Amino acid sequence: MNTLAIKVGSTIQDGAAHVVSIDDKRITVARTATGSTVNVSRRLVEKTRARFAAGELIAVHANGSQGGISYTSTVEHTVLAAIGGNITKDGRHWRREG
Repeated sequence: MNTLAIKVGSTIQDGAAHVVSIDDKRITVARTATGSTVNVSRRLVEKTRARFAAGELIAVHANGSQGGISYTSTVEHTVLAAIGGNITKDGRHWRREG
C-alpha cells in the first residue's frame, strides 16, 4: 500500500476536519464543527491515486458514478490530502500535476 501524505493530527480542508486515526483499512477524521467522525477507506485513496496516475480529471463534489470521489466534501478532501502532491481545482475538476 502506498504512503499517505497525512498523519494523525493533520488538518483537512483548511481546518474543517482533522485526522484522528489511520490503520491499514481506513482513515478516520473528525469534523471540527460537530465532532462527528467520518471513515475514509484506504481503498478509495488508492483507487483515486490510480485514476490520477492514469491522467484522469476527477469531478469536484461528485460521487464515483459521476466521475468524482465522493459527494461528501470531508471525504473528498481527505482523499486529496492523503494522496498529496500538486492537486489543483480546474473549474469543475481536480487535476494532479506530476
